[in-house]
Amino acid sequence: MLFDYKKSILLERCIENLLSMKKNDVLLDLINAKSKSVEFVCIYIAELIISMEKSKFLEARKIYKNNSKYIKSYSYELDIAFNLMLERKYIEARKCIFDLLSIHSDDIYLFYLCHMLEFNSSLTRDMMQSLSLVKIKKTSKFYPYFKGIQSFILNENRFYKNAYIAAKESLKFNKLDIYAIHALCHYYHDTSKHREGKEFMEQMYDLWKNNYSMRIHLFWHYALFLIYTNEIGDKIENIFCNIRSKNIENGLEDLDISSFIFRLFMLNDMNVDFLKSELANIVDNWNNENLGFYFFNDFHASLVFSMANKFDLLDMVIKKSKYSFPRMYYKEKVALLRSLEFICLGKYKDVVNILEVFIKKDVYSFMGGSNAQRSIIFDIFNKAKMEVENETR
Repeated sequence: MLFDYKKSILLERCIENLLSMKKNDVLLDLINAKSKSVEFVCIYIAELIISMEKSKFLEARKIYKNNSKYIKSYSYELDIAFNLMLERKYIEARKCIFDLLSIHSDDIYLFYLCHMLEFNSSLTRDMMQSLSLVKIKKTSKFYPYFKGIQSFILNENRFYKNAYIAAKESLKFNKLDIYAIHALCHYYHDTSKHREGKEFMEQMYDLWKNNYSMRIHLFWHYALFLIYTNEIGDKIENIFCNIRSKNIENGLEDLDISSFIFRLFMLNDMNVDFLKSELANIVDNWNNENLGFYFFNDFHASLVFSMANKFDLLDMVIKKSKYSFPRMYYKEKVALLRSLEFICLGKYKDVVNILEVFIKKDVYSFMGGSNAQRSIIFDIFNKAKMEVENETR
């Protein structure tokens, strides 16, 4: 193993905290200590980079610069991968991590890092390739976490039955595996089993409601199930407060709230007064240096800018998105962001004309994220199509 947790109780605890999505006090304490092990420095740099936030990326670059000689002596291949990541060549970096994983097939952190690089880079099919390399024994304490990630990968690749079985096996070993709970949310969403998903989330509520890293996203999943089952009405304020409850004040944790309120206002025609007053705060939170860095973030910021009729900010995002990862697909980025403006202005025919091409050719997957997160594009298209049909009657 490259990250051999068997040799260090603190490293084992650090990796387990990451995989269980807990607040990683072990990593934070060690990274701030005067003397620190190179493994922790590497994990900290990797976690900053895979956040896909510009401010954290710049912090990672600074830490790497101060520790590069130690990293190179620890693992020459990992050092190459970090250099590629810091050049924003994430797909090439993933290949380096994949090659390391092929050597260290029992290294759960390398698998997790490879998976996150694939997720951020829309390498959905490549996830299956990485999964095939991994050999985690059933006796390992990290076996349930492996099964949780496996479930998510299988689900994204539409092997729904196997995804369900893998998540259930994970929870049989460790009912607290938050990634397996998360994977089942995707399973219930993508198979349109919304009522079962809602009931599952309510059954598991005490296990996920306070999770540090995944709590906000899981409340978003729960909100979707409530929307789809028409049970969101009297729960909107509670859901909003939980999705809006950030871990870091003014941190970039606005993806889920942006998607949630766009669905309520624009796709479900729910006029909620207190959310209108909050919209300006969400606009302000998005209007920062992170725009133009990762298109998935640009898209979610644009949901809010369009809703708030801040089309000057939308224009700014469109210009910046030319340089956001992935650097290709600029025409597609412009078209996709313009469709948000058009649906908010009621130009439904224009929305249909733009998104019909995206959906037929499956173009939109370039933006990263999951099938469930990108499903908002389908919902925007279906809403616009319905409005066009109503107009022609």
